Amino acid sequence: MNTTDQITLDVSDIKKKGNDLHLLINNAVKDYGTNTLPNVLILSEKQFSSLSGSLEEMMDTGVFMFQTPFNVMEVEIKGE
Repeated sequence: MNTTDQITLDVSDIKKKGNDLHLLINNAVKDYGTNTLPNVLILSEKQFSSLSGSLEEMMDTGVFMFQTPFNVMEVEIKGE
């Protein structure tokens, strides 16, 4: 992905997991309104594990995507 096109949503420092984290991400994206939406979601390793059921791997590439009602974001794990 071209870094000039990246709009990141970094939630890696937030101490939520599972459904609470899922709802927080949805609400954060919703708050962008009609502005350009984020296309990269940054998670901690623990958050990534807690959302594993909500992440879709793209064709065995090791690239994971997270979908909200408003957009789809590529997932990056902070520290990797």
